[in-house]
Amino acid sequence: MRLSGCGNLLKEQNLEDDVLTDCPYQFTGIGYNRIAVVVVSSEQIKDVIDCGVLGNGHNVPRHDLGYTNLRIIYYHAQLNRSDPTNILRIFAVLKIYAQPRKIYLTKMSVPKNHPRYQSLKIRERLVEGVASGIASQVGLIAHGRGEAFDYLIGERTTASAMEGARAAAAMLLAAKNPVLSVNGNVAALVPNETIELGRILDATIEINLFYRTDERVRAIADHLRAHGASDLLGEHPDPDAALPLAHPRSLVCRDGIHAADVVLVPLEDGDRCQTLVDMRKSVIAIDLNPLSRTAQSATITIVDNVVRAIPNMIELVQQIRDFSEDRLTEIILQYDNHDALQSAIAEIVERGWRSELS
Repeated sequence: MRLSGCGNLLKEQNLEDDVLTDCPYQFTGIGYNRIAVVVVSSEQIKDVIDCGVLGNGHNVPRHDLGYTNLRIIYYHAQLNRSDPTNILRIFAVLKIYAQPRKIYLTKMSVPKNHPRYQSLKIRERLVEGVASGIASQVGLIAHGRGEAFDYLIGERTTASAMEGARAAAAMLLAAKNPVLSVNGNVAALVPNETIELGRILDATIEINLFYRTDERVRAIADHLRAHGASDLLGEHPDPDAALPLAHPRSLVCRDGIHAADVVLVPLEDGDRCQTLVDMRKSVIAIDLNPLSRTAQSATITIVDNVVRAIPNMIELVQQIRDFSEDRLTEIILQYDNHDALQSAIAEIVERGWRSELS
C-alpha cells in the first residue's frame, strides 16, 4: 500500500509501511482540514458509524469514551457503511492504532496518624487501578463524590448502614441465583473481599462496566484471578444479553445479571439500577450518597464505603447463614429502604449539628 504524506504519522506511531497493507483505503495527505482524529473505544464502533465519522473527514466531533482508547486516523474513507465487510476492515484498522493512555503516578508517603489516612490510601489504590487499566478516569470522579459523603458520616459504618448490610446478607442467602456485579472501582478496592463474598454465597461474579473496553475487561479479569477468582462472567464470551438501555452499559451475561433474582451492584449507575428493578430483580446497592438515584431506586441501599460494606456483609452472611428461610424472609421484610435512607440523612445532619456545637 502506498502511503504518501504520512511520514510523520508513521514515525509518531512507530509503525512500518507493511503494517497497513490490508488497509481498505489510501492515506493521501495530512492537511489540517482534511484529516479527522477521533478517540473512541473499539466497542463503540457502532456509535462511530452512527455519528457519521465514516463519511467525509470534515468537522467530526471528538469522542472520548473510555480509558484504553483507540486513535482513529483516516482520510475520506471510501466505504459503504451498509457493507459489513468494510465495517470489519475498519475494526481491524482501529486495532492498529490502539494506544493505551499514559498515567503518571506520584507515590505518597502518608503517615498513619494522618486524619485522612484511610481515604488517602483508597485514593492511591484507585489511581493505581487507573494506571493498570482496571479503573477508569471517570471512576475517580465518581469516587470523589462518594468520598465527600463518607466525610459527612465520619468515615464509619452507621447504624442504618449496618441494618442495610444485614438485610442484604439475608436477601443474598435467600436468593436462588445471586450475582455480584464488579466494576473497575470495586475490582481495584475490594478484590479479595468480593471474591470471598461470592465464595461463601456460592454467587456468580460478573464483570460489568459503564465504560467498557476489551482491554479493561481483560485487566479486571486478570486482576481478580490473581486474587483467587476462578469462574467469572463478562469476559469470555462477550456479554450475550442486554438490558433495555440505549448504551453499551446495557450489555450483560444471559447466565449472570440477566438471569439473576438478586443482584449486588456496588457503585452502580442510577439508570441501570432502576432498569434492573423494573425487570423485577431485587437490587442491593452500595452507595455513599443517600440522595442518589441509585440509592433511591434500589431494593436495599447500604449507605457506606464499599471497603467497609463488603467485609461487613461477609461477617453478617457467616452469622446468619444457618437461619431458616422463614427467618431470612423476616429479616428482609423488616427492612424498609425509604426509612433506612431517611435514617442515613438524619445521621449526617445529627453529626453536623454535633460538630457545630462542639
